[in-house]
Amino acid sequence: MPGRSRIMKLFISLLMLLLAACASDRPPSGGLAESAPLQVIFSDPAPESVNVATKSLHLTFSHEISARQLVNSVLFHPAVGNYDIAVNGREAEIILHTPLERNRTYTLTLDKNLRDYLGRTFSAPYSLVFSSGPVMESGSINGAVLNENWSPATNVVVLAFTDRRENGTGETSLLNREPDYLVQTDASGSFTFKHIQGGSYRIFAVNDRNHDLRYNYRSEETAQSSTEIVSSGQKASGDLVLRVTGMQRDSGTLVSCIPVTRGQIEISFSRPLLTSSFNPANVEIRHARTGTPVTVTAWYSKNRSMFDRNFIFMSSELKPAEPYTINEKGKEKRAGITFFASGITPSKEQLTLTLLPENLSDPAYLDRAWPSLGRAVILNFSHPVEKSALNRAVTLAETGAGGKIPLRFSFATIDSRTFALKPESGFKPGRSFSVTVNTEAIGGTPAKPVTSTFRAAAREDTGTITGSCSASGEYVIVEARTAGSASAYRTTAERAKNGTFHYNIPELPPGSYIVSAFAPSGKMPPEPWQAWNPGSIVPYQPAEPSGLHPGAVMVRAQWTTSAIDIAIKQ
Repeated sequence: MPGRSRIMKLFISLLMLLLAACASDRPPSGGLAESAPLQVIFSDPAPESVNVATKSLHLTFSHEISARQLVNSVLFHPAVGNYDIAVNGREAEIILHTPLERNRTYTLTLDKNLRDYLGRTFSAPYSLVFSSGPVMESGSINGAVLNENWSPATNVVVLAFTDRRENGTGETSLLNREPDYLVQTDASGSFTFKHIQGGSYRIFAVNDRNHDLRYNYRSEETAQSSTEIVSSGQKASGDLVLRVTGMQRDSGTLVSCIPVTRGQIEISFSRPLLTSSFNPANVEIRHARTGTPVTVTAWYSKNRSMFDRNFIFMSSELKPAEPYTINEKGKEKRAGITFFASGITPSKEQLTLTLLPENLSDPAYLDRAWPSLGRAVILNFSHPVEKSALNRAVTLAETGAGGKIPLRFSFATIDSRTFALKPESGFKPGRSFSVTVNTEAIGGTPAKPVTSTFRAAAREDTGTITGSCSASGEYVIVEARTAGSASAYRTTAERAKNGTFHYNIPELPPGSYIVSAFAPSGKMPPEPWQAWNPGSIVPYQPAEPSGLHPGAVMVRAQWTTSAIDIAIKQ
């Protein structure tokens, strides 16, 4: 009996080991790991097949998918008419109801955001190209799409339209056309149109927010090419660079108006505007029925940014639930944007103030917050205040061993809640200063005055960036933007006799910078702070050519970072 008991214990132990081995978390032999991304592992027809006359396409996926997911992820170029989709586990069949046209090259695109039952997606865009004739089309267009901050744009579809002009207008209406070809960008923002017809195309990209592989111009941002007409056959990947900016509208640069609270609306433009030179008088608001104009009493940059496309307008003349129309002055013949004023009562907030530079800054880089204004102290209020009230609320003094010396100063209005303070003699480098603001005198609740004491940065506290640019235009503007910041330093480059542009950006605060450049259009010398033109779809206008120096550029005090060169490709 004891022997039999030992045998049973040994048998049970072996059985438990066997069961543990069978339950181990590892992929079946010869299969794909459960964590592997979704893939198409087989297709019929095979990629780049010719003389295809099939009435159905068969795909085998690496993981099981649902028919509902696949139906919303399929797109053909050119269109193949109606079709049905049948899915059984990992197998999918697309059944065509219309025969393929003869001698055509077809591209089946699957949205890279297609998910299997466990949420896994493709690691890269997928397309299946085949021909119903004996040869494949051989045209190609390559490039990359970047976000406005120059990071790779990974959630983008790129659309290619054959250059087909409308009779009598000289323009191409791309808003009402289906693209001839469509591709998605990969994780690096790169894209490639393969096997497309030879010819000329107009290219733009769309931030595909709803992953429907289509363009909704009312809610999705776009990027225009800097080349009006792009020929297929371009070989070098990255030659075509597009930057995603704002939304487009079929008339003007004013693209939306959203009621916020009673007496407040938010308006948006298709391109960033320089906040310090923005003029609200260029926007006109009228009652939609009576035509009575509405006076804007205050406005400000929503994001408190040097360049912004979103602004808040305030007016006590906006009556709740009443209809109004907003338009750009000079473009009244175009349809404006109609909105109904909000009746929501805005919350009452205590007036707060932030001073830049921060208290006890040593050194204080006085042009960092708003480089276009030079050395200044920036007053950031939580909501609009009257400029006339600032003079009695603010004191400025130079400080030193001899005590405080009061200084005369003036204000520049950036917007209704942001102001720049400068002494009449300027902030002298290396000197110490003190700014005090009594917010109670401006209408705030009684509180301790806000003070900033600082030493203005001297030249030895800063560094320099120099380099060259290659461009086909007459002028080049170079920008150095600190990582994660909305402000940027700019300069205009000087053109040498050999056509190369050279630039120098001095007195930069130490840190990491993104350095870029663009070639502004026009024959007159540009101002360094004029906004980059991202182009438009209607009327079709290419973006101004731009370029980026690869990688971050480090600036150190008392140091010149040289050879920061930029290629601007047309």
